[in-house]
Amino acid sequence: SKENGHLKLLAILIPILSISYVQYMITVKEKTTKRNRDTVVFTDDGLPIGVTYLLKVLKLEAEFDSLRWFDSVNKKFFEQEQSLMQTNVSSDDNTNKLAIRRLRMYQKEFELLYCSLISARVFF
Repeated sequence: SKENGHLKLLAILIPILSISYVQYMITVKEKTTKRNRDTVVFTDDGLPIGVTYLLKVLKLEAEFDSLRWFDSVNKKFFEQEQSLMQTNVSSDDNTNKLAIRRLRMYQKEFELLYCSLISARVFF
């Protein structure tokens, strides 16, 4: 219906929500790790389950899938990592290693988010 037409735009908001979610998860995990030196397991599946539910209820799964968001994210990370690895500045070697490590951390969190979204589809 016309009064709920704006809800059809939800699929295009998910990428920015996922970026924000990944940044939040990394920040929380870093703070938790600094405070507790012991093994800590942290998980938050509220966003993936909520997003999956809304996509299903609003019948927007195909629209979201057509964005190929996670393919774009993986491609971007691959290109950035290749660029960093090709940069061979000896004075900034540690800086380069830290940048690669940080990039891989973000890549891992996006992979976890992707897996959570795919797994949550089983529920709905």
